[in-house]
Amino acid sequence: MTVPASLRMPAPDAITLDDIIRIYEALRGQMPAARSVPGGPRRTGRLADILPHVDALVLDGFGVINIGGSLIDGILDFLDEAEARGIAVMVLTNGAGQGADASWQKYRNWGLDLARAQVVSSRDSLEAACRRLRTAAWWRRWVPPRARSASGGS
Repeated sequence: MTVPASLRMPAPDAITLDDIIRIYEALRGQMPAARSVPGGPRRTGRLADILPHVDALVLDGFGVINIGGSLIDGILDFLDEAEARGIAVMVLTNGAGQGADASWQKYRNWGLDLARAQVVSSRDSLEAACRRLRTAAWWRRWVPPRARSASGGS
């Protein structure tokens, strides 16, 4: 993606909603075009009904894989069928209390044949972003020293 020379990027700690919309509009021409589905959208009775029509799946862990400590009925068969069809699967977890390693291990203990790289956590993404930004002025200004040291920041 090429950023137009005329596009001025605000400082990360000063970005506003108007800035986000302006940036999106400036880059819109470089983004993939929306595609219509032949015949329009269709309803299905089961998630498995979409498998013949997709190349990849991004699944939310809670509500698709499990609810609490229980697997969703049929998820093991669904994932087996996706694998048999060569469909790439990623599982997203928004559980802030634990990273993707813990979620992946939980899924493995339940018998899901997922590689560690197939499980992505919002917590891990936030921690990675914090490590990259830990030297930024806003980080030092807004994040207490104790929290900075706990996340590897300075």
